[in-house]
Amino acid sequence: MRGRCPDPDLAQVVLDTNIVLDMLVFDDPGTQSLKLALAARQIVWLATPAMRDELARVLGYPNIMAQLSLHQVDAERVLLLFDDQAQMAAVAPRANAVCGDPDDQKFVDLAVAHKARLLSKDRAILCMSGRLQVLGVPVQATASTGHRCAPTSTPGLRMPAGSTTALAAASIWRNKGGTSIS
Repeated sequence: MRGRCPDPDLAQVVLDTNIVLDMLVFDDPGTQSLKLALAARQIVWLATPAMRDELARVLGYPNIMAQLSLHQVDAERVLLLFDDQAQMAAVAPRANAVCGDPDDQKFVDLAVAHKARLLSKDRAILCMSGRLQVLGVPVQATASTGHRCAPTSTPGLRMPAGSTTALAAASIWRNKGGTSIS
């Protein structure tokens, strides 16, 4: 999606690296709605070069390389999918909300700068959800974290049990007046 001007009426999301891995490497069923929305250009995934660099670095970790092999996906393909689907944005200024994990600050900064929904499995980000909500940034936790911020189910939305990434995608569309993908 590089170089394209996103529609200002579309919901914007920032995805942390774990969500990106779930979506592009592990083919987590919980990311199906998110993948469909991105493919249909119903939402805009915002990212920075530093986020892409982090993904490239993580794809080289031995445990991730083993998963790439298991899922028959190569790192180059994952980065091409990132390049195709993510709207590259300028590095955002430091947000007033500071993350306990400096490596995650870039996700917080971008989400705050664009008032975008932040999808994350990271405890340091999930623990900031109240502070980020005040700044206009909804944080979507995933059920696998067991964190108290995990969402409740959404009536009428069909998805695999525990699939909170799909819950996040569904709530994004509802908040923008769209319909949920089931």
